[in-house]
Amino acid sequence: MQAEEILAQARSGAYPSNWTVFPILRKKLQWGIAGWAFGTIIGLGLFALVLPIVIPDNFQRGPILIIFTLLMLGMFLFIGLGSLWTLVVDIKRLLTSDKHIFVFTPENFVKQEGNKVVQVPMENVEHITARGVRSASRTISEDEQVTVRTLPTMGENIAGFFVGRGATRSGRQWQNKRTRTPVSLAFLNTENDKQVIVVRDEAYGNPEEIGEILKEYAGRRHTNVAQHQASSISQGE
Repeated sequence: MQAEEILAQARSGAYPSNWTVFPILRKKLQWGIAGWAFGTIIGLGLFALVLPIVIPDNFQRGPILIIFTLLMLGMFLFIGLGSLWTLVVDIKRLLTSDKHIFVFTPENFVKQEGNKVVQVPMENVEHITARGVRSASRTISEDEQVTVRTLPTMGENIAGFFVGRGATRSGRQWQNKRTRTPVSLAFLNTENDKQVIVVRDEAYGNPEEIGEILKEYAGRRHTNVAQHQASSISQGE
């Protein structure tokens, strides 16, 4: 089947039971938009608030204060503009949510992102990789069980106040217990040796779970193709 046929059938809801369809999740986008709007307000608001306070005084008091001021203003501007850019992207995705969907069939991976449509045969899907950031997502028995040895000392509390908790022993122990939660998913298309991005965030669901499902589809397809080739060779002999 062609990609357009697969996408049309997936959108209609009348697709075979061995297909898995991932439409973009509107509620996820709405929550994301609210968060990015808040980030835009905070970042640009702090930049606008601090700018008239530090200029020109901070730039007349030596290089150290100038560097610190530029870093601070740059951070506020980065947060504000970065949040604004992502806000615009998510609003566009929400308004065109019917054009953001991907489908796993036994034979194909098909994805539409806006006007861009990608179709890759499942036998060409390899090296499925999920990447992400650290997130506390383990159970209480593993991560939140407190013992005397994991409690920070008074010295660590004081040091953590000035240099950050991650620099202390208890802080490093806490960070080491956290798991890596994928926020992006991609695979290699062996037909042209190019990487195909499946998801860049959680707007379609949990990337790790999506990756496991994709591995199942690709694994079954590879097995079927190998069996077919072995059968053809044996018949030819």
